[in-house]
Amino acid sequence: VVISGTSDGVQAAERALSEACSEDLRIRRLKVSTAFHSPLVAESAVPFAGFLSGVAFEPQRLPVWCGETAAPHALEAEAKRQRLAQQIARRVRFVDMVEHMADSGIQTFIEVGPGSVLTSLVGQVLKGRPHRALSLDRRGSCGIESLTRGLAQLVAAGLSIDLTALW
Repeated sequence: VVISGTSDGVQAAERALSEACSEDLRIRRLKVSTAFHSPLVAESAVPFAGFLSGVAFEPQRLPVWCGETAAPHALEAEAKRQRLAQQIARRVRFVDMVEHMADSGIQTFIEVGPGSVLTSLVGQVLKGRPHRALSLDRRGSCGIESLTRGLAQLVAAGLSIDLTALW
């Protein structure tokens, strides 16, 4: 479970949970710059929606999953824009989404972005189930090296990837 809120609110929750659960609970703070996916960033939805209005959405060839609903995004571009803008301030149903994706036959999970927090979480959610989870950008590593290492892992696993765009 990830909680998000003000620093004082998160500290109060940590104290209350530690007292109630004693040794049965492990608390770890995620290194993030703000309380994403909480009402504290709701004002960001309006400028983000403005930005998204100028972004062209190509027809998708594969389902794109939404963390807020734990289901694939709508196919219509405007519906996707609205959902993306709103989900900045809404909770993410990460466990549900990963489980639903795996239940639908998805076994390869690729984290694109800074770090590998989500890659580790996928491993925890799907522990004991067949899956592959990898990050294409690891903190403290060269970005190009992380990308090419991740692509090499996918090719070694038998996925067909056209690498000509890289060269």
